Amino acid sequence: MRLIVCSSNYPNPAEPNKGIFNGRRIRALADMADLAVVAPIPYFPKVIPSQRYARFAQIPDRAVFGSVRVHYPRVLVIPRIGRSLYGFFYAACLLRPMARFIEEYRPQALLAFWAYPDGFGTVLLSRVFNLPAFVCAMGCDVNDLDQHLGKRRMVTWAFRHSCGALAVSRALGSRIVNLGVDPAKVKVVPNGLDDVYLAQLVDGSDADAVPRTGKTVLYCGRLSPEKDPLYLMEAARLLLANRPDVRLKFVGDGPLRPRIEELAAAWNIADRLTLVGEVPHDQIAQHMRQADVLCLSSVREGYPNVLLEALACGLPIVATNVGGVPEIVTDENVGILVPTGQPRELAQALDTALRKQWDRQSLQQVVRGRSWHDVAREMLDFVERTIP
Repeated sequence: MRLIVCSSNYPNPAEPNKGIFNGRRIRALADMADLAVVAPIPYFPKVIPSQRYARFAQIPDRAVFGSVRVHYPRVLVIPRIGRSLYGFFYAACLLRPMARFIEEYRPQALLAFWAYPDGFGTVLLSRVFNLPAFVCAMGCDVNDLDQHLGKRRMVTWAFRHSCGALAVSRALGSRIVNLGVDPAKVKVVPNGLDDVYLAQLVDGSDADAVPRTGKTVLYCGRLSPEKDPLYLMEAARLLLANRPDVRLKFVGDGPLRPRIEELAAAWNIADRLTLVGEVPHDQIAQHMRQADVLCLSSVREGYPNVLLEALACGLPIVATNVGGVPEIVTDENVGILVPTGQPRELAQALDTALRKQWDRQSLQQVVRGRSWHDVAREMLDFVERTIP
């Protein structure tokens, strides 16, 4: 099958960790289908100085990674006031490049990863080029629609006018159906695990763990509002007051890092907190195997791969009961679920998890057996079956 995949949430030379799991998913698809990736890069007028956007100017127009052909066309971005028009800019800026790509690759369908702007823009383009389009929802592209009326209307239109919608969790699939989309058009395909990632691990062994004293609570992800690391900080303040043997480690970066540093200083816990920053994905397993519990404090989620990776490392989980999280943390032998916005309850759950004797081999087996190739096969089967 021949496909063009559209996703602005995809790794590029300036942001190698961006959309890392989309990259895994698409590489697996490339092993089963003839595809090219269109990964739009933000274009910002040079007359307006911007360090944030200037770095994208160095990205090439196209590249090949393994067997995946990637195009990086430019899409106009106007910060803040232009966000509501991003979907239209996306389609307008890609109109001519997409005509060339379609002529070159002769795709049978377009596949968009991320409902907005990619899904909306791709469905608009599909109507111009008379091609079937499918939209894949990842999480906050659908979960935050209640906060943006205009975006909600555009995403709803995209799902309804696509040939089919793919969701990474049952919870996300239900939200798509609640937008008025025919349930027969919605397919739930949960994420998998990377074979390369699993190869880093030693079954039933902590051989690569560094000898240490005390306990470590690990947060691994973007330091941004939807992940709510400040909720974890509030709980940690309570936990650390009663557990002098516990430390907190953040792996990741984002806009809330300065606030985390301010709170750590104000609460006199800076010496018990480590901010590692963003690291290459192949270093994540090392941090997980040196921790005692992983905490995910999000206010909304799709199907967080960080939980799958933690379990593959034999690391128990304490997480908020949102989105697809309870589809992974299915019982008390896997981890503990807590509500959002309850620091005392989160602190108690972390304390319980740190004291419990977990069967790490059993935790590892929970997530073994589902690879990105399984994910790709299910997606392709749905696309092939659904194309008119």
